[in-house]
Amino acid sequence: MISERDERFSGLIRDLVACGQEARQLGLEFLGHLINMAVMEAALEWDGGRVVPVEPAMRLEQLLNLKIRTALGRAGGNVVMLARDRDHG
Repeated sequence: MISERDERFSGLIRDLVACGQEARQLGLEFLGHLINMAVMEAALEWDGGRVVPVEPAMRLEQLLNLKIRTALGRAGGNVVMLARDRDHG
């Protein structure tokens, strides 16, 4: 079951992606890049906040999971929830 928090983050990221696409269609490439950074920030916060894992392998796993979610989100216009193994309370 997807939590309310997950639903809200998912909606926020979808909205940001749509804004980035609109910015690029208007020829505002720099704004598109800024919005992409906002998408990345939101996804990182969603995935565990600002706590950076000490072990490089854990950080790499976090970034790979984020990249997968981003790729799947762009393909279908949705953010796809993958299995989550920790509680964000």
